[in-house]
Amino acid sequence: MTVNRDRGHFFATWPLRTRIERIGWGTPSPRHSDGYRTRGMRSKMRRTNLAVVVVLCLVAFRPSTVCAEVPQWVSFPGKQWETMTPQQAGLDTKKFNAWVRSRTPKFGRAYGGQKPGKGGVVIARGGFILHTWGDSDFKYQSASLGKTFTRMALQLAVDDGLIKSHNDFVKDYWSGEELLPKHKVMTNGHNAKVKFLHLQNMRAGFPVSNGFFWKNKRSIPAWAKHTGDPNHDNYAHVAPGNQSRYSSGGYWRLSQALTAIWKKDLKQLLDERIMSKIGIPADRWNWLTGEQVRTQSVIVLNG
Repeated sequence: MTVNRDRGHFFATWPLRTRIERIGWGTPSPRHSDGYRTRGMRSKMRRTNLAVVVVLCLVAFRPSTVCAEVPQWVSFPGKQWETMTPQQAGLDTKKFNAWVRSRTPKFGRAYGGQKPGKGGVVIARGGFILHTWGDSDFKYQSASLGKTFTRMALQLAVDDGLIKSHNDFVKDYWSGEELLPKHKVMTNGHNAKVKFLHLQNMRAGFPVSNGFFWKNKRSIPAWAKHTGDPNHDNYAHVAPGNQSRYSSGGYWRLSQALTAIWKKDLKQLLDERIMSKIGIPADRWNWLTGEQVRTQSVIVLNG
């Protein structure tokens, strides 16, 4: 078991045509308990946003939750997306074409190793492409959308009885003593009152939004004790439940706890329970560091 595998800050590629192309979570540096590096995994399988929503609906909630059915007019694309005319999609062709002519998408500065001025836009309806601008296969980094997958791992743990309730204290399942310095151990200070629900809803008192902002003193809450080191400062600074704060650091801790509770890498868990169910085979997954994600303009994995 590798408990220092953290799935808190998710780096992914959410490309055009709404397919899943590269997915990943944050992973601490082997030298630190909270190293702000990220890794990614990739799959070339294409699925629509609706497919992902359906998976979230089926997996991220309790079995008793009622989820919306997929409309009959929705098609799930295979490896190649088919096109459809506005008329076939039930749209007003004149109005649609006039709207398209009025738009000139501009692709701004780069992020995550992407080249400035590159990009694309796709308009799709019901699993069919209606119109494209630019490079329709351009891959965007979707970053923290991956926190949704961490929540999936938490809900699966509750569903399987590994965690009795979202309202349980994290310390009752994992203290982190084997990994964390004393002030960050889940049995010490405000950490001892942190529940899984606090971490999930970003109300655990963890102030570190991300390592870069923290180091550069950007968006530091008044209630936080800021040393400038995001690794040192990633713990509950105030009593949980009193402050809402977008926190990759909190999801970092949640993911470490879940890795220990599941006794397996969360990548393996999600492959077994989710990815393989939507046609993303394990041999199409791979890992890369956050630095690679940020600096490489072109990343090719597994062909």
